[in-house]
Amino acid sequence: MNELHAPPLDEKERPVEMARIWIAAEEGRSHIALNYGIFEARELEIWGSLAADLIAHAVRAYHQDGGTATAAEAFAAIEKGLRERLSDNPTMSGDFSNKVLM
Repeated sequence: MNELHAPPLDEKERPVEMARIWIAAEEGRSHIALNYGIFEARELEIWGSLAADLIAHAVRAYHQDGGTATAAEAFAAIEKGLRERLSDNPTMSGDFSNKVLM
């Protein structure tokens, strides 16, 4: 299993790992560990912001890797994948960590 390195972090900002995501190459299923519950009333809003950041980073990586679609086309492709996955009513299993602070 390959693990990515954490980005450069300023420890004074008290960074907290929020998620780890793996995908099973053979079956295409994702395996996700969440650190949920830190932001309480704003929790879902924060997760939306994290999802947006993840998508923006994916589009940036796509272009750095030589992708030729426009940013709008790349975002549209990601949105298509989101809609398809959410329309599948994916069954989630497993557990999550609750309020793991560093």
